[in-house]
Amino acid sequence: MTTESVPEEAKKPLFVDLNPDSPEEGIIEVESLCSNCEDQGLTRLMLTRIPFFQEVILSSFHCDHCGNENRHIQHGGKIQDKGIKYDVAIRTNRDLNREVVKSEFATFSIPQLDFEQPATKQGDITSIEGLIDGVIRGLTQEQPLRKTLQPELYKKLEEFIEKLENLKTLKETFHIIVEMLLSHSDLLKMAQTELKYFTLAPEKDAATTVTHYPRTHEQDVFLGLAVLSIPTNCPNCNAPCDTKMKVIGILDVLLTN
Repeated sequence: MTTESVPEEAKKPLFVDLNPDSPEEGIIEVESLCSNCEDQGLTRLMLTRIPFFQEVILSSFHCDHCGNENRHIQHGGKIQDKGIKYDVAIRTNRDLNREVVKSEFATFSIPQLDFEQPATKQGDITSIEGLIDGVIRGLTQEQPLRKTLQPELYKKLEEFIEKLENLKTLKETFHIIVEMLLSHSDLLKMAQTELKYFTLAPEKDAATTVTHYPRTHEQDVFLGLAVLSIPTNCPNCNAPCDTKMKVIGILDVLLTN
């Protein structure tokens, strides 16, 4: 097949840059089953590139029948060899407004409160303040029920929520640590109160310490990169055996041979 015979649609890149003048460009719509009411809803997908995050898959689901909806961001590019950890000192409102592009494999912690949020398997685009607000929302969601059934736990969580709220008053400097196993998420180091789409960060940021580190075997297993051993039976003699599986790039293998 010659280049001339390839349809124009096939020549377009799979991941396209965000276009503020045409926000609907590149959006794919697919009918999907709603997990809430089991009727048909609509999933919208967009494969795009975000500064500091490379290729991502943005998805949103909405069901007109029951109103159920959700939104996700997933990594869609090449997996890097190392993870990355950001330690950010939060001193001013500009620091609270730092924008975070967080992958589905990122952890978030506040050392001063001995708090760590594990990877949620859901990526997000938010801010430092948004990360804190998300924790507060999660903790307050079942508080009315806890007040009746678990009054001691309710009281402890109320005290912790108050500590989280106090962080945003900036009376004291505190640190936020965001650890990314995929080394694709990033923090916009130049905070602005108003961000139009994405603002490029300066090369140096005195408030941020960045550390690149090799992932452990356990972390590779968590990401699905390590060799997985699955107990099975031999299809020939039915004796117990192990099936070993690993995700690889076929093109990379061909190029190295």
